[in-house]
Amino acid sequence: AESPFWNHLPIRIRFGDGVIGELPGILAGAGLARPFVVLDPAVAGIPALRDALLAIAPVATWEIPAREPTTASVEAAGAALAAADADVVVAVGGGSALDTAKGARIVAQHGAPVRRFAWPGDPQPIEASRIRLVTVPTTAGTGSEVTGGCVMYHDGHKVSGASPVNRADWALVDPELTHGLPPRPTMYTGADALAQAIAPVVVRVRTPIGDAVGLEAVRHCAAAYAAVVRDGSDAAARNRMMLGSMLAGLAMNISEAGTEHSLAEPL
Repeated sequence: AESPFWNHLPIRIRFGDGVIGELPGILAGAGLARPFVVLDPAVAGIPALRDALLAIAPVATWEIPAREPTTASVEAAGAALAAADADVVVAVGGGSALDTAKGARIVAQHGAPVRRFAWPGDPQPIEASRIRLVTVPTTAGTGSEVTGGCVMYHDGHKVSGASPVNRADWALVDPELTHGLPPRPTMYTGADALAQAIAPVVVRVRTPIGDAVGLEAVRHCAAAYAAVVRDGSDAAARNRMMLGSMLAGLAMNISEAGTEHSLAEPL
C-alpha cells in the first residue's frame, strides 16, 4: 500500500512561446496596479520582455547583482519593496532573480534579518505575504518559478527559506525568453533541471504524484538537452527543455526532495 501523502501547489501556470505578452492582462485582471519588478539586467534587452515590462509601468525596478543572492542582497531588495508600497512583485530572470523576489517578500512582510526564516537551523514560520507574486523564468534550470524555495548565501553557506507561502500566484513560462542564452549557461542550467527531475523519483521522501511528474520531466529534459546546447535557436528543443525544467520544479516540491543540487554538481 502507498504511504499517506498530501500535495497542495496552487500556482496558475501559463506555458508557451509568447506568453510573456499576457503579463499586462493578468495584472489588470487581478486589479494589481503597483508592480515592483525584480530583474536580472542581463535579460532586460529581450524585446518581448522589454515591451511587457513597459506596459505594466512598474513603480520600481530592482536589478539583482551578477552573483548568487545573499541574505544581505535579499534584505536590501526587501527594504526597497516595502518602501515602494507595491501590490505585486514581478520577478524576471534565472533562479537568482526569482529567489531574490521571494526573499524580498519575506523581508517586506516580516522585516530583517531574513536568516531567521531559513534552514539549516530552527527557522521561524513565514506568513503569507499581502503582496502577490508573478515569476517569469529566463532559464530552463532551477524550476524556481513554481517552487517555494528561497535559496541565499549567508556567511559563505547556502541557506533556504523554503515555505509553501513563497510560491508564486502566477508563473509565466515562455520558452522564447531562453533563445538567446549561450551554450555554456544552457548546459549548466540544463544539468540542474535534469538533476531536479531525477531527484524526486529516487529519494526516500517521495509520492506517486511526484514520481509521475518527475519521470515526465526527465523525459523532456533528456530529449532536449543535447539539442539546446548544440543549437540555441532550436525553438522546439528550447520549448521542451523549458517544459521539463518547470515540471522538475513541480516534482521537487511535490516530493519535498532535497538532493537535487548534490546531483547537479556531478552531472
